[in-house]
Amino acid sequence: MTTKLRIWLGLDKLELIWFEKLLLLAPIAIWFSYRPLLRLGQDETMYFELSVAMIYLLILALSGLGVIFDNRKELLKDKAAWVAGFFILLGLISLAWTPNIIRGVLTVGVGGLLYIVLLACLARARELKQLLPALVKLYVVSAVAMSLLALLQMIAGIWLAPDLTLLCAGCVAEQFGFARPNVFAIEPQFFGSLLLFPALFLTWRSMFERWNKPEITSLMIVVTGLFLTMSRGAIFAFALGVSVLIAIRFTRYYAWLKTGGLLVASFAISLAIQGVVTAVNPNIDETFVGATSKVINQMTLGVIDISPEEAPVEQATPEAEATAKVPVRDGYVEESTDIRVNRSSLALQTWADNPASVVAGVGIGGAGVAVWQKFPDKTGAREIVQNQYVETLLEQGLIGLMVFVAMLAAVFVSTRSDKWLWAILAAFMFQWLFFSGYPNLIHVYLVLIIVYATARHVRLSPAKRY
Repeated sequence: MTTKLRIWLGLDKLELIWFEKLLLLAPIAIWFSYRPLLRLGQDETMYFELSVAMIYLLILALSGLGVIFDNRKELLKDKAAWVAGFFILLGLISLAWTPNIIRGVLTVGVGGLLYIVLLACLARARELKQLLPALVKLYVVSAVAMSLLALLQMIAGIWLAPDLTLLCAGCVAEQFGFARPNVFAIEPQFFGSLLLFPALFLTWRSMFERWNKPEITSLMIVVTGLFLTMSRGAIFAFALGVSVLIAIRFTRYYAWLKTGGLLVASFAISLAIQGVVTAVNPNIDETFVGATSKVINQMTLGVIDISPEEAPVEQATPEAEATAKVPVRDGYVEESTDIRVNRSSLALQTWADNPASVVAGVGIGGAGVAVWQKFPDKTGAREIVQNQYVETLLEQGLIGLMVFVAMLAAVFVSTRSDKWLWAILAAFMFQWLFFSGYPNLIHVYLVLIIVYATARHVRLSPAKRY
């Protein structure tokens, strides 16, 4: 690390061990949760793939083994280490009856790596608090860069093929008339999830501190990037987080009203971008107003429909007829919601099928196969629940879900002196209603680990620590 970079991050006077140096790469590595990807094969139940984020997690965990060994006596007295270890142990034991042993082993493996990182962070909590300003600064700067890259990805999607733009199959312009950026994530909802922490942090800063141009500009860029994903799960989670921040500082009307104005302006900018990108796309037969009305219809779950009445179509040239395409989606995609609700319903029915699964679950990694075996005509072996709480209940039973909820409650309790963090925790936990698993969500677990490990030792005031 160069001297100038260390000074900029405020680390010039600190002596960092290897684990801490590698931890500073987390705000960069987490963005590469899907691309580039090393494909290792597949079977009938899953794909075997390695991303940069997963490789990074492995290296980070290995670097933490020495830290854990040096602090083993203190860690043996830490209740958090025991509770989290018990959760991993439950998954390990359930390998004995899981219907998908390969996925189960890999799931326990990833959980084990996160557990090692947790132990290392608990052991270095007092030193870790000194890294917080640098970690947050790196996350915010990288979020701004990725949000700008998302805009470039949308524009490139007008002319370039998806394999060049890295747009996912459901992200291309042919869907709504404009591309929905996913950058290096597998889908827009995961990219949106990556933006939640910096977006809510900057929102809180705008309420808590006197405005300055760099932070306000960063806030608008990141929030605009979040809106461009058009991911309801991520955007609704952000709205919940903002609501928590307002509740915390409800009496400061002027402060949160000003910030609210910035967020509304960011949404207007994102609408304008989506409309313009659609209107200038020669391959899409859609207007500016048509595109923006689709966004509003999608975000309001079909409640608000301001789409213009269809006007008489002018005779197009043969060339235009051959190239222009009508977008597949005309507004709210109800089937997206229905699929998630249906999968959760099927998972709950599978869980309640017998007393053993109610108590101990069907086994770690076995959700997809278990549901498929019970409902072979309604789902496939590769499908996932897409609800972390229901998946945990199905795979690890009531015992596993209670331990999982207890760990989340512990994070909330540890941050009770810094309630602004509850906005970020609430956003992540709400978003777990829309997806599940580890590989694409490494950032969520790393944020929770770092917040919990440091919150027990120091108040995380954004005004003093950023």
